[in-house]
Amino acid sequence: MATRDFVILSEATLLPTIWRGLTGRRLRVVALHPVVPVLSVLFQRLAAIIMRRGWASAATEGSDALSVMDGFVGDSLFRPHDPAMDAVGTQWCRRVDGAARLAPYAYAFRKCLTDYNVALLQVVGGMEEACARAGTDGGKVRLYGGCRHFADVYAASTGRPAGDWLQFRAWSAALVWNAVSTLFVLVGTVFWLVLRIRPRVEQLSFRLLLDRVSDIDLEVARAAGDPDKVLMVERNGLSAAMPLPAGARYRRVTRADARVPPGRALALLAALAQDVATAWWRLRDLPPPLFSRLVVQLGKRRVWDAFFHRFRPMAFWGRDDYSMDHIVRNQAVRAVGGTAIGVNHGLPMNTYVGPWRQIDFDIYYTFGSHTHQYAYADTWAPGMQVVPVGNIQMTPARRARLSAPRPRDVAVYGIVIPRLSAFLDEIAKLAQALPDRRVIVRMKPKRDDHFMTLYRDWLVQAPANVVDHVDPDPYDLMLSTSYAVTPGSTAGAEALQFGAVAFYMDMEPGLRFFYYRNFPTLVVYGGDQIATRIKAIETGSEVFDFQALRPLIDIGAPDFYTTFADTLNVLEQRVRP
Repeated sequence: MATRDFVILSEATLLPTIWRGLTGRRLRVVALHPVVPVLSVLFQRLAAIIMRRGWASAATEGSDALSVMDGFVGDSLFRPHDPAMDAVGTQWCRRVDGAARLAPYAYAFRKCLTDYNVALLQVVGGMEEACARAGTDGGKVRLYGGCRHFADVYAASTGRPAGDWLQFRAWSAALVWNAVSTLFVLVGTVFWLVLRIRPRVEQLSFRLLLDRVSDIDLEVARAAGDPDKVLMVERNGLSAAMPLPAGARYRRVTRADARVPPGRALALLAALAQDVATAWWRLRDLPPPLFSRLVVQLGKRRVWDAFFHRFRPMAFWGRDDYSMDHIVRNQAVRAVGGTAIGVNHGLPMNTYVGPWRQIDFDIYYTFGSHTHQYAYADTWAPGMQVVPVGNIQMTPARRARLSAPRPRDVAVYGIVIPRLSAFLDEIAKLAQALPDRRVIVRMKPKRDDHFMTLYRDWLVQAPANVVDHVDPDPYDLMLSTSYAVTPGSTAGAEALQFGAVAFYMDMEPGLRFFYYRNFPTLVVYGGDQIATRIKAIETGSEVFDFQALRPLIDIGAPDFYTTFADTLNVLEQRVRP
């Protein structure tokens, strides 16, 4: 019987993995889970050296290689973080709730737990596939570097317990690594704060502080009015050094520009010491990757407190709803009397996804009302005002083009899915059935090389009316075509707001919670069916009801930028004496 040995590579399993490699018992790396975030870059470099020297191999290596899709082992991209997963680890949540010092971080801790569970779900996909293969020859699978919590995640995800074929081998005590994480965060945050102490600090007030991610945030900044009352918060020094587009004049800072007087610094340091000490005492037996997630948030809260001591926002615009960091950052915004405003990134292909489980803003702009009401009403922060506005990419300039004539071309918004080849074959059928128009295919950029190679090979033999779209801007394409097809991209819903009829091709029967099945009029199963429906729409035998899809994306919403400006005006009236 063959035994397949896998490892979740972390600082705790680094040396044992090297030792096994040197003694001819090489492990297969199924995931990288750094324990000490400050050292994550160094850890990743060491992991690369281990793999390069052959002391460990990738989980995909060998005749029984696991499948990999866009960086995810097995089918883990489609592992839902559904309500059943919310019960995994709740015993730790109760311990956080029960500590007065940690209670303010209870929601942030839930976000940390979800993020950790998502990381383990990615391992579940690979392990389940490995176990299935081992079962065919009576072998066993051993996972080193895991913990009993992984067994709970596995059971919640698969609906069955981890059997005898899954054996755990833990090599390090949680206490040791949690102590290391605590010390790194404590020392690092203290050092960061001390460097920012100044005898006197001028406090600067702004109408809007803005987390700048892309050029669309400049449109948001313009809606805020006077540029002198808008401060752009860059995520790092590299982005701060990049020039803004011509004509944009805004002050830009990073968190490193924080300044605090000695008294305030001492108060922050005291609060930090109490927070991390309580976390260590109450939670020191947590799995180290989970504990480190929380203790990092404790440090970042005091960093944001220092930042907002100098830069005081009436409102803060955030684009980081997926991130664990947004919760403590928004707590710091509220602590100085500001209002946290956020916007969602898009729509989920898999209805229940971890990054969307916990979101906390005062005002949160969404595409439509359905996602919140259907899947996340019980997990988003209570009291958060959810405002459907459609897509903020619908700028005034783009809105003005909605009524312009457009060709009957079809835009295809491709994403990486396991059955990408089958999807492309259906697109070829669609192109053959509609030879009188172009079928313009746009693959989402920066995808896995394997699938992009597959796509490029398909293009060589695609029908003559298939066009490869290389422009980085998908929104001009939405305004220049009449139909949109996708196997699950948010671009399909966005195209609806941009005036195109959209179809979602349901290509993954294994995806239990394909979100767009909630909107049957959008779902199709093949290229021929799409062609038939397009012809029916054009002859008038089918009426495509855009307005019925407003819960998905608020197609007829007022101009977002006017709505946002009005919101700021209301907030300004509230803060005036």
